[in-house]
Amino acid sequence: MFTIKRLILFSLFSLMGLLTAAMAPAADAVSKDDAAKWLQYLTPLPREINIPAKLTLKPGEIAVVGDTTASKVIEQAVLEMKQVLTTSAASPEKAAFKITFQLGGPEAESLKALKNSAQAYRIESEAAGRGLRLIALADWGLYYAGKTLQQLVRARTMAQSVEMPLVTAKDWPEMETRGLWGGDSSRNLPWMAERKLNYEENISWMTVDRKTKRGRAAVKPGTEQLLTLGPRMGIEHAPVLLHLEILEGKGIFDVYPDFRGKEGGKPGVICYSQPGVVGLLADWIADLGSQPTVERVDVWMTENLAGKGGCKCEKCKGKNWAVEEARTIIAAWREAQKRKTGLKLRVLTSEATYDDNPAVFAEIPREVGIWYYHSLLTYTARKIPMVDGPVLKEAQSGRWVGVCPALVAHVGVTQPFSSADFIHYRMSEFGSKGLSGMIGYAVPRTLMNRFHVEAAAEWLWNPSGRTPREFTRSWAVREKIRDPEEFVEWEELMGPVEWTIYGSEWPAAEKRTAQPSVAQLLAKAKLPELGIFKSEKFGSPWGEFKKPAELKAAASAAERGVKLAREIGLPEFVQESLVIQGYADSLCALWELKQLVTTDGIAPVKRGPAKAQFDKYERALAQSRTALTDWNRAVSSGFSRGGHVSRTLEILQKMSDQMKETSAGLGVK
Repeated sequence: MFTIKRLILFSLFSLMGLLTAAMAPAADAVSKDDAAKWLQYLTPLPREINIPAKLTLKPGEIAVVGDTTASKVIEQAVLEMKQVLTTSAASPEKAAFKITFQLGGPEAESLKALKNSAQAYRIESEAAGRGLRLIALADWGLYYAGKTLQQLVRARTMAQSVEMPLVTAKDWPEMETRGLWGGDSSRNLPWMAERKLNYEENISWMTVDRKTKRGRAAVKPGTEQLLTLGPRMGIEHAPVLLHLEILEGKGIFDVYPDFRGKEGGKPGVICYSQPGVVGLLADWIADLGSQPTVERVDVWMTENLAGKGGCKCEKCKGKNWAVEEARTIIAAWREAQKRKTGLKLRVLTSEATYDDNPAVFAEIPREVGIWYYHSLLTYTARKIPMVDGPVLKEAQSGRWVGVCPALVAHVGVTQPFSSADFIHYRMSEFGSKGLSGMIGYAVPRTLMNRFHVEAAAEWLWNPSGRTPREFTRSWAVREKIRDPEEFVEWEELMGPVEWTIYGSEWPAAEKRTAQPSVAQLLAKAKLPELGIFKSEKFGSPWGEFKKPAELKAAASAAERGVKLAREIGLPEFVQESLVIQGYADSLCALWELKQLVTTDGIAPVKRGPAKAQFDKYERALAQSRTALTDWNRAVSSGFSRGGHVSRTLEILQKMSDQMKETSAGLGVK
């Protein structure tokens, strides 16, 4: 029987429970200096953010609330927030503090005025410090709000306590599409999502069924997470239909021999006069577009014709192959749209289309996005603007235009590269010129290049937030480097040297067979002057160096960088410094040798000084070879598999062997 006494006790206990839930712990003020230190854990830095106060809570006192049925992205955001709190979150009714994910509502209306508003968000403190409300117009924005709060909470969460910032923020990205393609990016989706990267491309599996003669395509085996995990984390995957002149191994010409280009064109090109070509491309595009969570497909245009051109049969003769290829791609996409309504398309250009890009752009409908790629002009570390001419004109006209740059020293020649100035220069250009997207190439491993990839994410989101120096300091904090200020000093020493050396394509250009090696040029006394580029594309060995003093300054800075890296005590950066010091010293030795060698050889009186410089060149390259091996070992420990440094080592060894032949030929042992 429910007595009056029991009723009174029940009421008292209920009231105490309500009071406990309603009473918020006392907040502590956060100084500007402390807030600034806290914000260093954010990547990228939000546009507007303030931390005036904080609460110290137990993980079990915090509830996380959101409509997880609204989308998989919101479900993931709520899940991740709970995981950051390390223990099971409190129920909303009993929580002392509540984190609420809110999709839409009156509070979200102001976000509509922001650029890329579907990715924008707000964070607000609830009355009396009883909670935080994360607000967005769309699920991607809500996910990014969660990422920002996760990073702040994770920075100061202990086993039994959480420092909860009573933060206010309003944030949005400068560039709509921010991502990577290729390499091992498909295996680093959580890492990419943490940095608010939202796009990934990968070359697809493609074939032609011999029985049905139908094109078949899907994501490559082992990359299925692009269709499952990626979309949960706000990362769109656009499957790629490979460069159209290198489909030989896909079975296209086995099943359709008439599709092969004729009359002297480059082997592998397609004859676009054949009526069945559109249908085959449509098969591939439709298959890729029909995969779960895929909204768009990217078709890569022919990359390299080796000067031979496209098909030259009677029907193709006199036609612009690039225009015909563009027309075929668009016709195939239109056909694929009949099989999947609303399927979107982007088209990637190349060096082969470069001169014809205006005509290609005219063939591509405005609703189709364009990726600007050129293996020599976008895969470069040169200190020149990357986007100009017809590409810039298209971007400024309002068309969706993105760029595909390398975020590494050189594609195919694996080397360490840490230059915040380099990435800031690139990303600032892309944002200022109105580009809508960037897919960086960070090979062979994403995390071997984590400094550059994270820097790209920083300035694609917030171009005016951090300076290169401020970014470097914050990166060192997030990497738990013992002395972030020392690391900043190291990066400001080494970054400019690395950018100048790699911008000159040293030593990567030595792998090219289209130009003589420096040893051959030295033997003939034909080494170029400083600051000379063979063409707009080739700058080896010292195109970015303008004066001899700059070579000496680079070597001196690298020497100081080695000492500083050893003081910091990070093997990865010690070895990087030694690699760069070897490169700088080899260039200095090469320059001195240029002054000693004439068309008549080396004068007997100068053979002593020449021998010293030949020896210096050899020691420098030997140092770089050893350090590169050790650097690869260092970056392979803990966070990433190693890279393809063997190719780089082969180049350095060949350079050394060639120079020994040159010295012997000049009478210097």
